[in-house]
Amino acid sequence: MEIGEHWAYRARSKELGSPVRQVEIVRVGGRGRSDWIHVRFLEGDDADLQEWVSPGCLVAPWSDVAAFRADDEAELRLTEASRHVRGSTDFEAAR
Repeated sequence: MEIGEHWAYRARSKELGSPVRQVEIVRVGGRGRSDWIHVRFLEGDDADLQEWVSPGCLVAPWSDVAAFRADDEAELRLTEASRHVRGSTDFEAAR
């Protein structure tokens, strides 16, 4: 991740189907925050707000957001379709 890049941000990165928002990288790491990323939100109610976020919340470069959303939607549909078998012996054996 480089300063000036635009990324898709999701507050809970593993929450399938939840919205992503466009952010710009402002700073990578820093004193006391060596593994965190300082971003500026580019849209919505938080536009221009700057915040330190975990790099795991930056789920895809913004240029790849359409593919990310398609994959996310497909995984969400698969999860919902298989919900009735979760925890079964066959499911756990396959997992």
